[in-house]
Amino acid sequence: MANTKLSLYQYGSGQSLPVFMDNDHIRFSIFLSFAALFAWYIRKQHKYITLLLFFLITSILFLSVRTGWASLLLMSFALFLHYLLTQAKQKIRALILYSIATILILITAWFIFPSIQQKIAYSFYDWGQISSHTFNANLSDATRYSLNKTGWNLIQTGNTNIGWSDIAPSMQKRFKVLYPGYATSFGWPFNQWLYWWIGSGSFGMLLFTLWLFFPVLIGFQQKNIGLIIGAVAVAISCLVEVNLAYQYGVWLHVWGIGLLWLYNFTKPDIDDKLIRKNALFE
Repeated sequence: MANTKLSLYQYGSGQSLPVFMDNDHIRFSIFLSFAALFAWYIRKQHKYITLLLFFLITSILFLSVRTGWASLLLMSFALFLHYLLTQAKQKIRALILYSIATILILITAWFIFPSIQQKIAYSFYDWGQISSHTFNANLSDATRYSLNKTGWNLIQTGNTNIGWSDIAPSMQKRFKVLYPGYATSFGWPFNQWLYWWIGSGSFGMLLFTLWLFFPVLIGFQQKNIGLIIGAVAVAISCLVEVNLAYQYGVWLHVWGIGLLWLYNFTKPDIDDKLIRKNALFE
């Protein structure tokens, strides 16, 4: 509402819409995906939760952020697979109904929101422009490719464990070597593992990986499918973004993972006793 003109322009052109969190649309879309995952688990506790769930799904689609789309699809597929393998036929039928409703939302969104059509068309165009020799700062994934290539080249030439403050100047200097005649204001690769490898070496990257996947281990120990899905979704997003190098990224990770860990979703649906016992709902 505070950016109506900008929103209308970006909506029609297929760009990601202005959002809260300092307009950090990528992290915000992941935040909404976590909220949708949590809403799925508590949907039977209050009548309005199911409506909230569909509102969150629609919001993620409307924002036109591909990272949010990917997170939502990953979580949905993982939930569907888990229910298919573990639940009774009655609950599988209910899940199928939810899946049909979600598919109908997707089809409707395709026709109603031009931003979705534009975003998909732009993505195919962007991928077609990826080149090893040229650089276009106006493209999204092509820029990611160029900067990740630069980061990988730094690692191959022994520029690792250089410290966080030296990543930006080293990236920009190497970028000019790989792409003569071009310069970039970006000072980091769009991959969390490359970022840690360059900044803290292979040992630091290993520690980061163990920390990132530790909730997955806890999830298996507790049979907490929600925690596993949330942690894996964040890890996959780190392949194309340095989500945990930003305050908002760390906050959404702690908020999402912590909430899923706190509730310990050992069952597909939380029972009333667990809700009543939890201090957050008292």
